[in-house]
Amino acid sequence: MTDDRSQRGPRTAARLLLLALALGLAIVVGWAVDRSPERAGVRPDGSPPAGGGATGAPGREARPDGGEPGETPRRTDVGDAGAPLGAVAGARVAGVVRSVAGDVLPGAAVVLAARPEASQGFPFAVPRSRLADLRRTTTGADGRFELPHPDPASPALLGVSCAGFVGAVRELPALAGEPVADIVLELRPGRAVHGCVRGPDGMLVAGALVTVEQSWRAEDYSDGAGAVLTDADGEFAVGVGSDAEWCTLAVEAPDLGRDVFRGVVVDRYAELRRQPRATLRGRVVGAGDGERVVEARGELPDPEIPVFRTGWRRSEAFRAAVEPDGSYTIADLQPGLGYTATLLLAAAPGNTAPDRIPPTIAAPFTPAPGEVVERDFVVAAPIVVTGRVLTQRSRRPVGGVGLQVERDGVVQWEISAATDAEGRYEMRLATGAGRYRFTAMPRSGAVPGAVDALAAERTCAGGERVELDLDVPEPTMIPLRVVAADGAPVASIRFELSGRQPDGRGISFGDSRALDADGRGALALYGELGDVLLAVQRFPDGPRAVVRIELTAASPLLERTIELPRACAVAGSVHGVDGAVLAEITLTVRARYADGTSDAVHVATDRDGRFTTGASFRAAAATWELEAGGLRGGSPAPVVPPADGPLDLGALVLRAR
Repeated sequence: MTDDRSQRGPRTAARLLLLALALGLAIVVGWAVDRSPERAGVRPDGSPPAGGGATGAPGREARPDGGEPGETPRRTDVGDAGAPLGAVAGARVAGVVRSVAGDVLPGAAVVLAARPEASQGFPFAVPRSRLADLRRTTTGADGRFELPHPDPASPALLGVSCAGFVGAVRELPALAGEPVADIVLELRPGRAVHGCVRGPDGMLVAGALVTVEQSWRAEDYSDGAGAVLTDADGEFAVGVGSDAEWCTLAVEAPDLGRDVFRGVVVDRYAELRRQPRATLRGRVVGAGDGERVVEARGELPDPEIPVFRTGWRRSEAFRAAVEPDGSYTIADLQPGLGYTATLLLAAAPGNTAPDRIPPTIAAPFTPAPGEVVERDFVVAAPIVVTGRVLTQRSRRPVGGVGLQVERDGVVQWEISAATDAEGRYEMRLATGAGRYRFTAMPRSGAVPGAVDALAAERTCAGGERVELDLDVPEPTMIPLRVVAADGAPVASIRFELSGRQPDGRGISFGDSRALDADGRGALALYGELGDVLLAVQRFPDGPRAVVRIELTAASPLLERTIELPRACAVAGSVHGVDGAVLAEITLTVRARYADGTSDAVHVATDRDGRFTTGASFRAAAATWELEAGGLRGGSPAPVVPPADGPLDLGALVLRAR
């Protein structure tokens, strides 16, 4: 082997000289860029820059305080969205931003973020550790953009905002080093929310991420999902729907955490002042198995508008491990937001322990700016309850039955357990001594009065072991066979059973059920009802068949064959009164039949405004209604589906209602 060590000294010196020259050139270029008019807060023509790169944002003169550029101090230590790319070289995201009418949109603000974690329901939630890696740009004269990917191995979020248009957010898969091209983001006409972001010290915050969490009007939700970074003066402009009156904005920055501002008025300048963060701390005293964690979960309240509620709300959770001495601390909580503190087990062993330990102190709290909230958790020695769930007369074990627990008359919703295939269960209760009531609740078919009558009560002390068998009413079995319109057996169904209890109160419950190869199965009814109505449809969706079943003393009931109606899919396209297609929106398609019944599904339109549903509707004459946000349209007269394919409603216009 040839020894070339004598050549290494000169080579190394030459390399160092080249590196020094390159570094010096980079410093000169960086100084020139930093001294440019755009970096100094003004355009070459002397006007202030647009907020976050979106066209039409207000200048400094639009601020309520009337300050001149340079008079108000601003924060510059929040992070640099243009930080060097620390990922796979060559991994880039490119595309075009245009209106739904097809016009390219120059000057639109585009933000790219890696997001390996779940979003918890927030449209553009970015982990704090990734905020420094945000990438941003503005579209050129041709509406195109290109950005380096901060982490090609992770999924990403792409947000776009442009004044006068509704913002958009697109989820992108991991790139694995490959570039992504031809991403098309189409924006519908809308309105802009202008404002600025200030830190707790009153200084303007540059580079803060502002996202639209919700937007609404007095009657219903509106559109809005844009994301934008504040400019060098801490200002932003982000788009919402044209009918939006209020919105909820979230602001995130690396050293300031996340703040949510609810009820921002759309047509007013919004000055978002961040408050000093709050802290939750305390001690955990008492017994506990495994590693324990304290969780503080804050929920974002829904707007008070008269629309259907699902019960789900956006929430954000902060967790801290309990130290060996029992202490814990959770910092960085947003003041003014309602929180609930809960003690958790880090690893609950299946069904043998609840994943949440209901403590003796679990009251909600709303911290003030900078407040330190004290919450101690006193955990009693667990009460272990084991047993079986059996039918009342035949004493047969029942699997898949849930257990409801009440302590001193209060339902302990955090405790959950269910029986196995042999009807056995085990629960560990850390709620302390008290009078307990245990009720076996079958997954479906349980008549409340009947199962409540068989509940068992016990006075339990901490650390006690209780053996307790629970009863459920002897079930009435409803055998059935379900076939499609062509006679083929159906593999699985969804059903809803409704009727009246002996005291006249109505009851309704539903579930899904797999059937055998011949489409046969049986539904169990735990309790006494008169005649019932049974609605059955193919799982996961499809048109329903409704039959009346007489429940008499005769047992067993005879098998009932249920033939589902012939189904059809529906297709079409939607656009506004201005002719612009309504692309990538959630559309409700509803059929109203001549017999007064109806079916409805939700479906997303594609980038051309087209939609296609599954075979969810009856192949019968119906009047069709379509709705998206505040827009409505449909067929003015009943339409009969064809005999051999989907129903195409053609191009439909949606108008403001």
